Order: sequence, then structure tokens, then C-alpha cells
Amino acid sequence: MSDPADAPPTETDGVLAELSRLKAESEARTAELKAIAAELPAAVGRRAMLRSLAGDALANPNKAEAARRAWGRAQRAPSWIRHRIEAGLRRDDPTA
Repeated sequence: MSDPADAPPTETDGVLAELSRLKAESEARTAELKAIAAELPAAVGRRAMLRSLAGDALANPNKAEAARRAWGRAQRAPSWIRHRIEAGLRRDDPTA
């Protein structure tokens, strides 16, 4: 009678080894993502977010391109939002 441990490896053994390797990689990525998430602030206030956004915009070396992209996105916004923005811009325009 032969011992099952002495049997040649089967295709199932290869699949199980591959699954084991993939599971170990997945667990490593999960641990890495949890470590990154732990470093992030728990919550960011609206004012802090807007202050950060304004600071990033002022530090941007290509302000004109950023403004063009923002305007293009605003024009794809729903019409009621776009009309409110445009009305506010007209109201602030001293030449109007």
C-alpha cells in the first residue's frame, strides 16, 4: 500500500498553492491600506478643506489652465447651478 504523501503532485495541489499565495498577497495589501488609512485625519472640516483648496490653487504654477478646466467643468454642471454661478459672476463684474 502506498503513502498519499509519496504521490506525485496533482493539478489541485498547484491551484491550492496559487490560491494560498494570492490570499497572502491580499492580506499584505489589506494591512498596508489599513496603515495608510490610520495615518489620515479622521475628519476634515469644510473650512479646512476650502482653505487647503485655496492654498493649492494659489500655489499652482499653471493657474490659467486650472481656471479653464474649472470653467469647462462648471459648464457641464446642471443648468440651475451654472445659471447661479454665471449670475454671481455678472453681479461682481464692474463693467456690466
